[in-house]
This record gives sequence, structure tokens and C-alpha cells, in this order.
Amino acid sequence: MKKACAYFAVAMLLTAIFVSDSVSQTRIRFVRGRTSASVSGYLAGNEIRKFLLSARGGQTLSANVSSGNGCVKFLGGDDSTTASFTTIRGDNEVGIINDCRRRTNYTLTVSIY
Repeated sequence: MKKACAYFAVAMLLTAIFVSDSVSQTRIRFVRGRTSASVSGYLAGNEIRKFLLSARGGQTLSANVSSGNGCVKFLGGDDSTTASFTTIRGDNEVGIINDCRRRTNYTLTVSIY
């Protein structure tokens, strides 16, 4: 049983490594003096994209994502098109996924205050 669990753990770790390598990352930069930024693009069916934002620790990051067909959601499994969390100092990550099979356009708006 322990051997099977060890094999399973190794398989999951390798899967996570390969999946994380294939996920596209985009850095969002705020225009000087602005507290929000928008990014538009498209995602292929079932594609994941991650966005990095630099922030000071303790700020509030609020984000909204929209798509014409409602297929693009934030990663996390709750089918949400809004997200909010307290930032850490340095890079903070926001991930989105296209839950549908077809390519779709999206707009992501992020605010930090």
C-alpha cells in the first residue's frame, strides 16, 4: 500500500511539473499613477493563462474577467468571474481558464488599492 501511495505521489508531482510548464504567463504592469489595468486576448478551449502582478504586501487586489460566452473563469473551481485577495510583497498571481472547448475572447481587469 505504501509503495502504491509513493508511486501515486510521484505521478502527481510529475503531472504538476509538466502542466505548470505548459501554462502561459503574462506580466501585467500598471501605468504610473494608475491603480487598475485591463488585458484582453483569447484562450483556446480548456486553456489556462496566469498573470503576474507586482504589489506591496497588504494591498487588496480585485479582479474581474468577462467573456462573450461566459466560459472564462478564475482558477479555483468555484466558477467565479470575480476574485479578491490581500497581496504579498512582490509577485502575485491570478489565473484564468476557458472552461469550454472553443476559443473565446476575454477581458481581465485588475485593480490594486
